Amino acid sequence: MNFLLQYGPLAVGSVVDAFESDDTWFGVFQPAPADSPLNSRIQAFVAFSKEWHSRLEAGLDPCASEFDSFRDVLKSGLWHAIASDGSVHGISEAPVFVGTEISWRPA
Repeated sequence: MNFLLQYGPLAVGSVVDAFESDDTWFGVFQPAPADSPLNSRIQAFVAFSKEWHSRLEAGLDPCASEFDSFRDVLKSGLWHAIASDGSVHGISEAPVFVGTEISWRPA
């Protein structure tokens, strides 16, 4: 299944080859161009999430409080995904971005 990832009305990117397992969605994330200040903020969050998880995987023990600077993005309630069949799926908090992968829990 494929999705369009959105933050409110903003198209953030595409999610391809998505599947659900244990009440969590997984897929490959393809970002949209950052063509507005809001999209630039969202893409900064995506880049930070990827970098933070890279440090975690490297055993550097990053602090979860580093996400506090993105609290507005994390807790906004504006994240959702539109499936290729047109159905809208709410997302609990913000998706997690690791490398080219994305995951999220349904709202």
